[in-house]
Amino acid sequence: MIAASTYRSAVQVRQRIGCAKMTFHLNMTLGSEELTVIEEVLGEWCAEHGINHSSPDTSIAGAVLVALFKEGNFTAPALRRAASQHKWLAHYNPEAGETAVVSDVFAKTGAGR
Repeated sequence: MIAASTYRSAVQVRQRIGCAKMTFHLNMTLGSEELTVIEEVLGEWCAEHGINHSSPDTSIAGAVLVALFKEGNFTAPALRRAASQHKWLAHYNPEAGETAVVSDVFAKTGAGR
């Protein structure tokens, strides 16, 4: 068991370095309520981008949303906000194809140089 003073010290250190809100729930089991939130946001994303639910891109977006949910975005508004800040989800362009989306993200971030 972790002593209360050790726990408080760890929290204070994380707050000082700016990662107090960054918690990961990697082994989290998702129930029907959690899946409903993810499914709602995924459905909105698919509708916004004109993507069929059986598309491989829908599977990728779903996996990204599950990861964002597990990072602590437990409500639909929080998950929408996180999705809007995710590079692939935010810059997805089905007409341009995957390589154009990746190239666009690299161009904006300077990554891959």
